[in-house]
Amino acid sequence: MEKVKLAICIGDETYQQRFVKCLMNHYREQYELHIFDTLAELLNVNCKQYNGVILGECYEEVIEWDEESKEKTLILNEENKYQEVSKIMEAMEIRLGNKKPQWQRTKGFQKKVMGIYSLTLPHMQIPFSVVLTGILGEYKRTILIDLQANSGLHLLQEEAGLQLGMEDLIASVTSGSYTKGRLLSAVCHYQTWDYIYPVKNSTCLLEATGEAAEKVIELLARELEYETIVINFGDVIPEMDKVMGLCDTCFFLYSKGDIGKWREIQFLDEMERRGKEDVIHRIRRMEIPSVSGGDGGWKKVADQWKWGGVGDGVRKLIREENALG
Repeated sequence: MEKVKLAICIGDETYQQRFVKCLMNHYREQYELHIFDTLAELLNVNCKQYNGVILGECYEEVIEWDEESKEKTLILNEENKYQEVSKIMEAMEIRLGNKKPQWQRTKGFQKKVMGIYSLTLPHMQIPFSVVLTGILGEYKRTILIDLQANSGLHLLQEEAGLQLGMEDLIASVTSGSYTKGRLLSAVCHYQTWDYIYPVKNSTCLLEATGEAAEKVIELLARELEYETIVINFGDVIPEMDKVMGLCDTCFFLYSKGDIGKWREIQFLDEMERRGKEDVIHRIRRMEIPSVSGGDGGWKKVADQWKWGGVGDGVRKLIREENALG
C-alpha cells in the first residue's frame, strides 16, 4: 500500500518531537513524514506534493492557502493539540477522505467480541485476523488482541522492544495498577485498526486466563472506547473455553476438503462433554482457499483475501451478526 505523504510544521519544537516520535512508532506503515522546523522551509517547497499538512496554531493567521490546501490541512490548536494522537490522526484521515467519521457511541452501547481459531490452518489465522479486523475497522473503532504464540504479528513493528506488550497489559490489569496512559502505550495503529503489541515471550500467554482476558476486554471497551474487539486464539493460553465464551462469534478456519477435520471433531466432542454448549453455539466455520505460489508473507495473503472471496464471506457473516451496526 502506498504511504500517505504528510508534511508537519508545528512550531513548538518539544511538542513536535514528541508528536513525530509517536507517529513513527505507531503509523510508520501508513504515513511518509516530511518534517519542517520553520514555516519558511515549508513554503519553500511545493505543498501540493503532500497528501496532507499538519500545522501549529501559531501559523494559522500568517499563512494563505488556496481552497485545495485548506481542505487537506489540519491545524493543531488548544482544543485538539493535547488529544490522544490516535484521535488527531483520525481527524486527519477524515479530512483527507480516507476514513468515515467514527460512529458515536450511545447510551446502552454493546461491544462486539470476535474470535479466530483453527486446528488445521493455524498459520492462516493472522492473515484472516487482519482481513476481519480491517473490514470491521472501516466502520467501528476496532482492536486486535493476539493470543497466538509466534503468530508473526510482531513483524508489523521494528521497535517492539521499546513498547509495552500483551504481557505487560495482562500484568497491569491483574494487579489493578493500570492507567489509561499505560493502556495506550501497549496499542499500535495499522491502517484502519489498532492492535496490542504481541508478547515478547510466548510463555507469558499462560497468564492469559479467562479472568485476565475479560478484564482486558472490558478496559479496552470502557477506557479506550473500542467498539469491536477481535481475539486471535492460540494453543498456549489456558482456559481457552472461558475466553471463547466471551466472544459473540468465533470463526473456525478450515481448508477446502476439510483436511484434518478430525481435530475439530475432537475439540467439539470435548466441549460437548464438558457442557460448553455456549462455545459451540458461537462457532462460525469459514473456508480458507489454498495460497498458490511462493509464500510472500501474511501481509500479501491478507491483501489478496480482503477483496476476494474471503473478504466477501467475512462481510456477509458480520452483516448477519449485526457487527457493522
